[in-house]
Amino acid sequence: MSKFSEQKMKMEGMSNLNEEQKEWVKIQRYMVEAEVQVECKRHEGFRGKVFDFVEHARFEYFISLVIVMNTVLMCIDYSDASKTYKKVLDQINNVFLYVFTIECLLKLTAYGPRFYFFVKWN
Repeated sequence: MSKFSEQKMKMEGMSNLNEEQKEWVKIQRYMVEAEVQVECKRHEGFRGKVFDFVEHARFEYFISLVIVMNTVLMCIDYSDASKTYKKVLDQINNVFLYVFTIECLLKLTAYGPRFYFFVKWN
């Protein structure tokens, strides 16, 4: 075993583990790093139409644009702003809230709760 490997094992706390324990730690690390690929099935009827809508590239671009705009809005807030300025920012922020809520409801309808909460992006 090389000096590098020995030092690495000491730093990771694995230097006093037997081979079976080391293998178990290795398997656990693989499990944490593994990503499960799951595909959502398109339903028929209304849910299918909503699915087609939320899966369309234009919808994703629109939501991405709204996220960027919301980020910019959060960046332009400052402490000595006038009441009118803050009120306008709050109203715009409410519009973003409505858009994100509608997006959530549409995706919950299209995907169902199980798949919706499985996808990290949601």
